[in-house]
Amino acid sequence: SIKNNQNNKKYTNNNLNNSLIKTIDTTANFILLEFSHEKIANKFVKFLYRNKITVRHLASYHLPKHVRMTIGNLNEMKKTIKVCNSFNV
Repeated sequence: SIKNNQNNKKYTNNNLNNSLIKTIDTTANFILLEFSHEKIANKFVKFLYRNKITVRHLASYHLPKHVRMTIGNLNEMKKTIKVCNSFNV
């Protein structure tokens, strides 16, 4: 439901604590993640993929330092947050 999605997005924004990642909230069912460099964004996408988490790198949309993360259910977001918070370069 929309309410669950909003709650899960808020939970994600509040618990994503990685100094390499800046979150940009949206009104849609996803958040944007911003990195200081395109190389870090690429490494992040590959790191998540190795952990069986799929996100979209937005380089093809002329946003090379950004990654789109769709909001899932609470259990999925808890796993995703744990993996994201462990990412380092």
